Amino acid sequence: MDDFIHELSICLKELRESRGWVKYIVEAQLLQKRKLAGVLDECEQMCAVIGKSLVTSKRNAGRMR
Repeated sequence: MDDFIHELSICLKELRESRGWVKYIVEAQLLQKRKLAGVLDECEQMCAVIGKSLVTSKRNAGRMR
């Protein structure tokens, strides 16, 4: 279970970093926001799913001990 939690943590970290880069691309006006809106939305949704999975996994791991 600890390995799974660790991998979820890495996944969430990478998703947050990707989200930051997408926002930076828009802020730097390298691409229009409307072109990246779908990517940003998908990234936000994935952060929410993985974040919730991480919380649930940590809670369940505590019950197993």
